[in-house]
Amino acid sequence: MTALAEKVAPPQPRPIHWLFYLLAVSGFVGLFAKGEVGLKLVGIGISAIGCFIIFRTKKWNRDEFPRLLAQWERSWVCHRCGHTFTRQD
Repeated sequence: MTALAEKVAPPQPRPIHWLFYLLAVSGFVGLFAKGEVGLKLVGIGISAIGCFIIFRTKKWNRDEFPRLLAQWERSWVCHRCGHTFTRQD
């Protein structure tokens, strides 16, 4: 991909990797497993990290991505100088 194509490409939503779902679920499974309390706390911590990452990604996709996409839709590129302009409504 050329530098200009990368510069003017539309914004993309952030994907939620399957590994984060696995972290969230495995932490809950570890919580109910037999064992020491320390292992259960580790399970809760892993689950919390996975849930936090999923929550932040979904929040960004819901709040920030539409704003960035709307800004991209209002912009255009001068092929002579390569500058990107944004139309003000």
